[in-house]
Amino acid sequence: MTQMRPQKTLFVRTVALIALIVTAMVFPDQVRAQYPHIDFANQGFSMKIRISTVGSIGHVACPPFNPSPGGCAVDSLGLEYPVGQAIEHLYGGGLWIGGLLDTSALGTAPPLRLVSLTYEGWAGPYYEFFPGGTAADTFWTASKRDTLPKAGWEQYWGKYLPYSPISDQDYYCTYTDTAVGVTDHVPMRLKVVQSSYAWNDPYADAIIIFEYRIFNVGSKTIDSVYTGYFFEADVGPIRVNEFYTRNFTAYIRDSRTAYVHNPVDNGSTPVGAALLRTSKPLDSLRYAFQWFRGPNTPEGDANKYAMMSSGDIKPDEF
Repeated sequence: MTQMRPQKTLFVRTVALIALIVTAMVFPDQVRAQYPHIDFANQGFSMKIRISTVGSIGHVACPPFNPSPGGCAVDSLGLEYPVGQAIEHLYGGGLWIGGLLDTSALGTAPPLRLVSLTYEGWAGPYYEFFPGGTAADTFWTASKRDTLPKAGWEQYWGKYLPYSPISDQDYYCTYTDTAVGVTDHVPMRLKVVQSSYAWNDPYADAIIIFEYRIFNVGSKTIDSVYTGYFFEADVGPIRVNEFYTRNFTAYIRDSRTAYVHNPVDNGSTPVGAALLRTSKPLDSLRYAFQWFRGPNTPEGDANKYAMMSSGDIKPDEF
């Protein structure tokens, strides 16, 4: 049982590998407040992935799927590899964080099973984390060749993110589940600092690393915390009709890697996500890979939490 302490306590430091990256329906947004400014970027070199400051990745990181107007072309790919070949790999993905929270004033009520997420996929609400409303609430970039941070780094990031670039193309952003009021969503008062890294190197041209630092910035303890990653792949050449219907999933236990492949359409390459490390030894953690068809995404926080806190890994899962 993991407790997430209040007052800006670091809970988990998770790095997920996206090595190469099922089409979803489009739903109307369910947010009842004006959106802050949301930025988009394409990160990578021989492989490029679309990312956004709401924490979603892939094709859904831009309009018309993302609820912010403007940004980037709607026909661009979520994750293309090799660049220029028009082979898609990722429809959408994002972080899920679930926990038990007593929202009563006295702290004596039964806790609510809550989940805050950067991309839901099918049942909604579809986005629950958003950046702030200032010009600084955007992507901050750096490179391992940079010796000094950009102006304002310390004032913006403070103790949340010490300046230490590691790749040829670092992207940093931060978002919270309280910046925007979202219908049918109870925020846990979380702050996420997202870092992502790409290398201009032939030995690492199909690897992008995402790192998440998750903070409880509320006044209440969050108990029994689970983190997950929703990964909705579409693998195949976009010139081929319904290429995503020929996708298959599997799991490699030794490297903690879940992947999706299209073995039918020429030019397709598999895409995977692997857990690299956390703030606690991986051998001490219980982690699971669960595969399900998009329309079966659990509706409501209680059902999402139940899925996140159960299940196991089947090494021959298809």
